[in-house]
Amino acid sequence: MRFRGIYAPLVTPFDHRGNIYWSKVEHNVGQLLRTKLSGFLVCDRWGEGPLLFDSERAEIWQRVATLAGADVQVLAAISGCGVAQAREAVAAAAAAGCACAVLDAPDVGSMAPQADAGELFFRAVADKSALPVVVGARLGGAAGVTAQRLAALAAHPAIVGALVEGGTEQEIETAAAMCGPDFSILVRDLGATVPGLSNGARAAVLAIAAALPFYALSIEEAIRTREQDAAADLVARALELDTLLHTHGVPALKCALDLRSCYGGIPRLPLPAASPATVAAVSGALRELAS
Repeated sequence: MRFRGIYAPLVTPFDHRGNIYWSKVEHNVGQLLRTKLSGFLVCDRWGEGPLLFDSERAEIWQRVATLAGADVQVLAAISGCGVAQAREAVAAAAAAGCACAVLDAPDVGSMAPQADAGELFFRAVADKSALPVVVGARLGGAAGVTAQRLAALAAHPAIVGALVEGGTEQEIETAAAMCGPDFSILVRDLGATVPGLSNGARAAVLAIAAALPFYALSIEEAIRTREQDAAADLVARALELDTLLHTHGVPALKCALDLRSCYGGIPRLPLPAASPATVAAVSGALRELAS
């Protein structure tokens, strides 16, 4: 499986009763399908995946995959569960028509070394997976995975990529080289987009793409046409908004969608709605990007 370009994480809209607002799901996907985004990451942390029932996740995957059609990849995010539950979730994503499963290893805390448990989780799920698997990983740093560990996972025939956070330009380039041409590195940090896509990463999954898809695509286009300075300038201008999104989380991203052409609405409890101060800050950052 090949990845390319920019992917947007989808938020999950809820109505005033806390149920999924299906007409708004369809509206948001319809708006994003008017762009040239390569695909969507569905039910990850930006989509409040950990707060959804299994049946809700399965239905969102199915509806989004149906709307997206064959030309747009739907990546099913699966997290917060053990191997048996993850295998069931992957099967549901396959039945829904998703292109691949994006796995985050459960946090085992003090029960076992996290890196060892994570690798075992990824391999055990991939062994029985009906879909290609992308592993979630933090690259480098004291608590991150190394390029060597990613390369070991890349040897598994069902593990086709890694969605990475963190990592220096050199670490991303080394990981891409060690994992080989059939393995895709996808970056998740806006700040890593230019060095990442310029040095071996294949794609980026960016929070800002959910609210500003054309802006995110312009970054990728500048990188693709080797206008590195222009790409770096676009990233620098968007860092204020990106920082707000990562500081204030889902409420801030939903606020950004409400201020644009999509629907965010309120998060599911226990997440709070965006505060007036957050709304004002996000609105100001959006105006700066529109000017």
